[in-house]
Amino acid sequence: MQVTLLSMTRLAPTLADQAGNEELAALARPAPGAASLTEQERLAEFAARVCYRSTDKMGHSPTFVAARVREGHEDIIEHITFVVQVTEVAAGDPAVVDGPVRWRLENRHLEATPWGDGWVVSGNARVWLDLFRRGLASEVRALLRPLAPTIYDAEQP
Repeated sequence: MQVTLLSMTRLAPTLADQAGNEELAALARPAPGAASLTEQERLAEFAARVCYRSTDKMGHSPTFVAARVREGHEDIIEHITFVVQVTEVAAGDPAVVDGPVRWRLENRHLEATPWGDGWVVSGNARVWLDLFRRGLASEVRALLRPLAPTIYDAEQP
């Protein structure tokens, strides 16, 4: 099974130019000490900070998102979507047993569409985390983990 990242939620570059709206501008620029957070993690942090009314603390705690995920406040990671293409999955391939069809059966919020000789699979970060916790989609986990390590390392399956 071959997995390729097709798209992911990205921050709009124009956010950095939001005159008069420092909260949005701060989202696009890593805060001092938060340079290690990825765009996707900053988006999840912003969602959480809005919820907790603490946007003034953006970037002050690199473990903030991971702590919220461990506590079960996973709504914040639903703002991040990853779309992958899965190829080299033949009908007789053992990978079919743990492939896009199985993933879709395990989590109804995942979209799996046959495309050419493979599948296009779309899910938000929470859906993918659910699959990873179930021990599924390990090839996808290897691809997504570097994009949002604080989310996908928060709780190992």
